[in-house]
Amino acid sequence: MMNTVLICDDEPHVTRLIAVKLDRAGFDVQTAAHAETVWQLLHRDLPAVLILDYHMPGRDGVPFLEQLREEDAFADLPVILLVPPDVELGDDAFRLRSLGVTATVRKPFSARRLVALVEEAIGCAAVS
Repeated sequence: MMNTVLICDDEPHVTRLIAVKLDRAGFDVQTAAHAETVWQLLHRDLPAVLILDYHMPGRDGVPFLEQLREEDAFADLPVILLVPPDVELGDDAFRLRSLGVTATVRKPFSARRLVALVEEAIGCAAVS
């Protein structure tokens, strides 16, 4: 879907904040708290952008991204990765670039900046 953003974060307040801001900017939003749910949603309807948490219950973002990029259908899907403030990316920074991560955003983040990154990733201007 051209205007759909899929958010995967296990913190409900983070998901709600992002969803509200993206909705106000004119995007359709889907949310999930677990990688397995995201996997199912991705196979049902391909979003324009995936916002993915670095740490998720059951499976962290980097291994999830590795699996995601193995499928041709998701090879070019823009991914914005949300990174906790206490995580030092270190070697993962190179892995994330090689996996085609569009942007990394450190928590806490500016919702306005996140919306701008989504708009940039799909090449559109804000609707509202």
